[in-house]
Amino acid sequence: MVADSSKALLKKEANDEKSLSKLTKDELIQKIKEQESKTEVKKSVYETLSKIDVTKYLEKAGERYDKENKKYVPLNYLPWAKAWGLVKAAYPRANYKLLEYPNYIQTKNGLELAGVLDYRITKIGCEVGATVEIEGESYTQRLYVMDQKNKPVSDPDIAQINKAQMRALVKALAIAGLGLDVYAGEDLPSNSDETSKKQAKQTARQSVNKQYNTGNIKYDGPVEGWATKDLENYPINFNGKVILLSQAFNSVQSGNQKAKEFVDSLKGVASDAYVELNKRFIAQSN
Repeated sequence: MVADSSKALLKKEANDEKSLSKLTKDELIQKIKEQESKTEVKKSVYETLSKIDVTKYLEKAGERYDKENKKYVPLNYLPWAKAWGLVKAAYPRANYKLLEYPNYIQTKNGLELAGVLDYRITKIGCEVGATVEIEGESYTQRLYVMDQKNKPVSDPDIAQINKAQMRALVKALAIAGLGLDVYAGEDLPSNSDETSKKQAKQTARQSVNKQYNTGNIKYDGPVEGWATKDLENYPINFNGKVILLSQAFNSVQSGNQKAKEFVDSLKGVASDAYVELNKRFIAQSN
């Protein structure tokens, strides 16, 4: 027996068809199934995209040193063309747009609006962004144009701007669920991080000198003469806790903005050691 609620739904579609009373049992069952399929709840965008395996599409961007396993491991990224292709395959109507910013120019009458640009020059650098729209939901990410050392570029060329825009697109897709795990672990160590917890216990028991300078490591002379391992193990102070220079370096390479701001604030030997470590990383990558 057909439920009254199902009949009510079917009446909306039966204007020019046989009345329900004239439908056969099989016809009625078929119509109910069709109606149920139309009202079936769809999976969320995140649920769908997060299940897509992007590992086979990743490309190598460089390497970082894994202190625990004492070896260099690759830094991977998802090319924007592959990322966008995967999303369009799942959601053909998905689209994206680059963020636009008002472009003011100085005239004899003062500042006047002269259209829009898809980038914005600020005191810090050049900001770009992208918004993705999928199934009525919007996901936006902003980035600054950066050089190979993850330093803001104040006067970028069009190629640098375009590259940053596509990076923003991929990050927006990650927020939607595609390849989000690629960005996992990009934060600097925090109180909730297992590595930080272990280090906090160590520093509580030992001095920095005993913890890192075992006697075999001597931080003497110009940093250019230090062994790479010594650079990586150089202790620096992060919010009152001692971390290794390599930890801050790896976080910056992963694109973490807070890590970048932190290393930019380094001074003296710590700053020189970071610059030297970055030089060697770039040399090895080329």
